[in-house]
Amino acid sequence: MPARYYQEKAIVDIKRTWASGDKHALLCSPTGTGKTYIFSMLAKLINENNNKVFVFTHRKKLLDQAGESFKNFGLNPFSITSGQKRVNQNYKFFIGMTKTLQNRCNSKDRQYWIDFFSKMTIIIDECHLQHFNWFFEFIHKYGIIGKIYILGVTATPKRSGKMRQLGLDYDSIIETISVKTAIEESYLVNCDMHSVGNVGCSGINYDPLTGDLQAKSMFKAFNKSKIYKGLINNYEQICPGTKTIIFCCNVEHCIKTAVELHNSGYKAKYVVSEVARPKIPDDIEDLAKMEVYNDRLRVYNLYFETFNLLSGPQDDVLERFDKNEFQFILNVDILTIGYDCPSIETVIIYKKTLSTTLWQQMIGRGSRPSEITGKYSFTVLYFGDNRTDLGEYDDDRNHSLWHEESKGGGLAPVKNCGIDSKGKPIPSENGIEGCKRFIHASLSICPKCGYVYTKKAEIEAELNGFVFDEDSNGFVQHKRVKDMSIDELLEHRARKKHKMPWLYFQLYSRGGIELIEEVGNKLKWKLNTIELAKSIVLRGNSR
Repeated sequence: MPARYYQEKAIVDIKRTWASGDKHALLCSPTGTGKTYIFSMLAKLINENNNKVFVFTHRKKLLDQAGESFKNFGLNPFSITSGQKRVNQNYKFFIGMTKTLQNRCNSKDRQYWIDFFSKMTIIIDECHLQHFNWFFEFIHKYGIIGKIYILGVTATPKRSGKMRQLGLDYDSIIETISVKTAIEESYLVNCDMHSVGNVGCSGINYDPLTGDLQAKSMFKAFNKSKIYKGLINNYEQICPGTKTIIFCCNVEHCIKTAVELHNSGYKAKYVVSEVARPKIPDDIEDLAKMEVYNDRLRVYNLYFETFNLLSGPQDDVLERFDKNEFQFILNVDILTIGYDCPSIETVIIYKKTLSTTLWQQMIGRGSRPSEITGKYSFTVLYFGDNRTDLGEYDDDRNHSLWHEESKGGGLAPVKNCGIDSKGKPIPSENGIEGCKRFIHASLSICPKCGYVYTKKAEIEAELNGFVFDEDSNGFVQHKRVKDMSIDELLEHRARKKHKMPWLYFQLYSRGGIELIEEVGNKLKWKLNTIELAKSIVLRGNSR
């Protein structure tokens, strides 16, 4: 199959980006537009120049997919698996799962793998995931980060919450084609979206580590008889008879939904990671541990009782779904990436999410054209009002390597490597000149060039650094607290979620009791609030 115009342009852009000095580039191409084809084509070109390539994946399905794509280009990859002690260095193409390689690099053979990777061009599939963080830390720690060309590949270059910033590992983003253009040029098909129930989500807990909602908490909101029935009723009214993929909150929700569909006369199968029987806690008097154990045991029993009827070996289930032997395939997140089934006609998003990445990935499962069915569109049924929060499938997206770090809009603080507030170079601890790239403000060593800050220089850079603002999709100057105006101080406190006593002391340090009273009156604080503020600062300064 010949390359599409945007795929050929992507190769040119990658080579140009690498040649410009940005050795770590991120390629963004929407789901269904041939990301694997692009990096396979790139790998062949690198091979023709007598250089070696290593492809990282995080799932076996993606490992097999990359291997098959290489073979289609006439390439013969060496697959590194957990049982091998050494690799055949006569090969020029290697693929492996990130967990396998992490274990190797942490073993007594570490130096072997340092030497191995230093000779490679690295391609990381689905690079927005955090499974590959260890690799960047590894090549930085052992001094080969500046020697390696890296291409990260993803449809959704976005992280959230406390996740590692992509900007720590990549220098620039290369865009291929937008979803809207891909639809206009018939590389993808568009969808009709239907809201089928705004589940009460106000009580669902937020997880700051993932930047999304907690699955267990979400399941409680969705695990209701009327919602299960509503799912089936809306399907029958809006898109009856269509081939459907469903994304659920968690494993229990997935299995129970499959049971409801089966009991309603539909052929449905679920695919989830294997559920192991939980171990009884040593201390059965510990109520908290027993509660966790009972929850896990309930899910295990449900899995065990339904597996033969409603599931099976994953590859077998997916093959049978592809052959249209049943109508519904259900999962939690296994099929969000790396799963291609063009004949899917309906996507049901049976969960609430705050993640635009997950939202786009789930919808994207139905976006591929199908020569078999001749579909010109697909249907999306969604719960939880995701569309209002996360936008349309074909919306233009501003992609960035930096993200806000808290639910409340906290900004990602960064600084220019080796540069002071006046743009002048700062002498380093190890004699290396700073590369001037943006790096996270908390770092004392630049992950891009190895520049080491002295303590004094580190403080100076942080005080005079920048923060990334997602609204403007750019960097803004970060002021020192003592240089902020009163309005800026109030905005900073709200963004950082500092307690009110923090503000009281900031005001007191600038203008004493008089400034507290002035600001309090301006903001219409109650009289007892102003008196409380005054007593707090006076008590604090008397110690």
